[in-house]
Formats: sequence, C-alpha cells, structure tokens
Amino acid sequence: MMKRRGFTLIELLVVIAIIAILAAILFPVFAQAREKARQTFCVNNVKQITLGMLQYLQDYDEAFPFSIYMTNQGSGFCAFTVYHAIYPYLKNADLSGCPSDRQAWDVTTAFLPLQLCPNNQQTVFRTTAYIANWEIVERGSMPLPDFPWPGGPTPVRLATIEDVVRTTTIYDGVLGDHNISNNAGLSSYTQGRHNEVASVGYVDGHAGNAKTRLVQGGQVRVREQTNKLKPLYRVEQPNSPFFTRGNYFYYGMSGVVSQFPQGHPRAGQPCHYAPVQPNQGYTNQPNHCRHPN
Repeated sequence: MMKRRGFTLIELLVVIAIIAILAAILFPVFAQAREKARQTFCVNNVKQITLGMLQYLQDYDEAFPFSIYMTNQGSGFCAFTVYHAIYPYLKNADLSGCPSDRQAWDVTTAFLPLQLCPNNQQTVFRTTAYIANWEIVERGSMPLPDFPWPGGPTPVRLATIEDVVRTTTIYDGVLGDHNISNNAGLSSYTQGRHNEVASVGYVDGHAGNAKTRLVQGGQVRVREQTNKLKPLYRVEQPNSPFFTRGNYFYYGMSGVVSQFPQGHPRAGQPCHYAPVQPNQGYTNQPNHCRHPN
C-alpha cells in the first residue's frame, strides 16, 4: 500500500506566498479594467446629456439654458436648473450620475434655503457627477448678492461660440473650492475618476476623454460647504486648450472658445469668456480674447 505524503509547512508557505504575489499583481489590473468599463459608460452618459442640450438649442432659437435660476411654480419660489431644462430630451435622471461617483455633489443641499423645483422631495435631480461649462450655460437670476445681472440675465447663443469642437458643454467634475477656505474661490473642478481620465462633452455634440493628473495633497471642498472633500486634479490633455503649460494649471474645463493670438501677453493660452453678460469684467465683447488684458 502506497503511503501518502502531505505538504510540509515550507511548501504551504511557498504556495501561499505565490498566491499573494499573483493577487497583488492581478487585483490592480482587474480594478483598472473595471474602471475602463465605467469610463465607457460615463462617456455615453455625457454624450446623451450633450445631445439633449443640442436638442434644447434647436427648440429655443439656439439659446443655451441657464445653469440655474429662480422661478415660481405655484407653490412658491424654487431653483430651476439646466438639468430641469433638458430633462424632457433625456427622460432619464440617472444620466446625471457617473458610475464611479454617482453623487459627486448634492445639488439639493448646495442651494439651500432655496429648493430645487418643484421641491427637494419631488425634484428629478438631487445629485450630479457632472459640471457644466458655466461660460456658456450662464447663471440666471438668483437671490444671491451679485444677482441679478444688470438688465437681467441673457442666455448665450450658439452663434457666439467660435470653436464648437473644443468648447465643452459638460464634464466629470464638482463645484467647489480647492483653497479649502469656505468656498472663497468657488469654481468648477475636473474629476479624473477613471484612472485619471475625465469624460467630456463638446458643443458640436461629440464626447470623449481628457487626461488629468492627481495633485498630491490637493483637495476640493464641495459646494455643500460641509466637510465633503474630493481629490484635486489638473488637466494634462495634449493638443487640448486646457493642457497645462509651465506653471499655468487648469483645474477645470469651462470656457475656452478660442486662444489668445500671437503678440498677446497670454498667446497660445485658452481664452475664457462669457460672450454676453455685461458685468464679467471683460471688454470689447464678444472678442475681448483678441485684445490685451
């Protein structure tokens, strides 16, 4: 009768060590593959939102919707957002959530005490993972110190956009402050959620990806003004208007309808501007980009 020989302790430890090494190698690969699939899903979301906005433009004389404005829907004043405006063309509130961060910022809390229309319990949009290009999706009248605009808010029209291919409509991002100082520097921050890649939609209707780089130690305090923090990324997309040059960092992708021309102090850098609103501090509108600061 053959006598069976068991594993020695050393052999068992070697097998366990080999399994641990393989796991350490494969798990990050699996995580990257999963995030790649989420990236594809996210680009599709951004694409659908961008197309919905283009459909809105066709129905409203090529005027972009306001990002947010105050209105009265019978039960009192409430905040009507860009998502409310384009929802009839989307029919799916879930499109506002990135699969890697479906609740990047809580819109219902961000604008309290004013509630989203019709109210914070019934609104179809409570949270979002995407940030709009506030240079073209302008702010409407809101009960804040710097509102309303002199003469009332005026929507940006498609005809004023010089570069529809490189001007963004929406992208992976949050509204907040990277100085962590009670939102004193409130801005729109890109979030490279997909292995340091952000999903982006453009005015001409196409969607794609933009490479970002995580800023070590950087954080963004989200608009809700709580302790909710998000990573800070800077845009590092080659051949993009937002590509970081020298010490000039781009943390978001709002604006950019053209570049400053040769001879300008900021030649070659992206030109941010709101082409219509009168109190943005810009001159010679809508072509102030072509004049020295």
